[in-house]
Amino acid sequence: MPCLLRTSTVARLKQAQAALRLQGYGLRVWDTWRPPEAQQVLYAHGGRTGMFLDPHSGWSHHCGGISLDATLVDLAGNKQRLPTYFDEDLGKAASTARPSDPVIQRNLGILHKAMHEAGLTPIQAEWWHFDDEDFLRNQVPVITATNLGIVIK
Repeated sequence: MPCLLRTSTVARLKQAQAALRLQGYGLRVWDTWRPPEAQQVLYAHGGRTGMFLDPHSGWSHHCGGISLDATLVDLAGNKQRLPTYFDEDLGKAASTARPSDPVIQRNLGILHKAMHEAGLTPIQAEWWHFDDEDFLRNQVPVITATNLGIVIK
């Protein structure tokens, strides 16, 4: 399945990618639009971990195509050292944490600066999750797999 995002969010992602390329880096995107049908399954299997929003209390911004999970890579596609791996150790994953390792601290700063300048804001709990700033103050329309003719099994 390809990564799907709203057109305006893709433009912001391209801006961040271009800024990173000038510094010898790039982005590896792990997760983008997530249909609510998949969010329900994820919550049912991992809701107690705190990783997935309870659909009864609201939908993840991933369900609106305005969020993405990404990491920093070099131009050859090699992951750079960051506080945790993707979806790992929420206790150490806060985007506001100050890692003691100066390389990890530098990499996190490079990633967050490029994303912020492009209008993509990290959430506090996960250094890898970014939301399109244009949609943070307004309710994000949820796009279901059914709306797109996709069957979730």
